[in-house]
Amino acid sequence: MRILCWHVNYIKWMPTKEIKAISEPAEKGLWTEVKDCVACLMAFEKHDETNPGIVAQAIQGIKEVTGQVKVKKVVLYPYAHLSNELSSAKFAKENLNKLKNALEEEEFEVHKAPFGWYKEFEVHCKGHPLAEAGRFY
Repeated sequence: MRILCWHVNYIKWMPTKEIKAISEPAEKGLWTEVKDCVACLMAFEKHDETNPGIVAQAIQGIKEVTGQVKVKKVVLYPYAHLSNELSSAKFAKENLNKLKNALEEEEFEVHKAPFGWYKEFEVHCKGHPLAEAGRFY
């Protein structure tokens, strides 16, 4: 798994084109904006499919980043461009939802960009030393 975390003033996205074979429900053309959060661009990889602890590892990495910047609001943003060895779409979608639920149980406010859609997006990253972090498992 690869996670690129940005501490942002805002991130917003709009679903533009559905990938029908793998998409989850979303409203095409509707902008969603989340302010003052950690945006986690994520890609599950093939080797993650044999790692039963991958969600726990992701939680730990996200908690490290959010703890450093003192934020309890997270955006999970599927971003296949982080890897050339992606897991199956089914695995990624299921584990992204598990991750969302687990973070909510840890009292995070969690937003998730829709899986299986091309999206237009805009982000305004903060400019401090901890504003950008990568986690690779």
